[in-house]
Amino acid sequence: MLDGLLLLAGFVLAYLGFAAVALTLERHWRDLIDRRRGPLRRTVVRLRLSGTVCAVAALVVAIQRDGAAFGVLLWLLLLTVGALAVAATITWRTAPRLQPDGRPASSPRAGRGEGRFGSRSP
Repeated sequence: MLDGLLLLAGFVLAYLGFAAVALTLERHWRDLIDRRRGPLRRTVVRLRLSGTVCAVAALVVAIQRDGAAFGVLLWLLLLTVGALAVAATITWRTAPRLQPDGRPASSPRAGRGEGRFGSRSP
């Protein structure tokens, strides 16, 4: 039971670490937090520091669970899965939404017969 909880804790720490690092990129910050402006410099530094601390904490948890030899391998696996989970989450959160008729919900021209590349031809 404890091994499973330590494994879950390692994954959560890896996920949070990569999520923090991903938010330091202006594109992800604008997509997920604030569309009008990017992150402040001190916010970027704090997020990068938090991501590093989470990654190191995940290493400590992995070594605590399985020892140094296998713990490092487990840590690399946790980092890989955490990075993939963050990439999937960002993709899911920034995916375009569709109306019931299939048009993009956020398009300012939705419903006028005009798409992204101009008028539709008959």
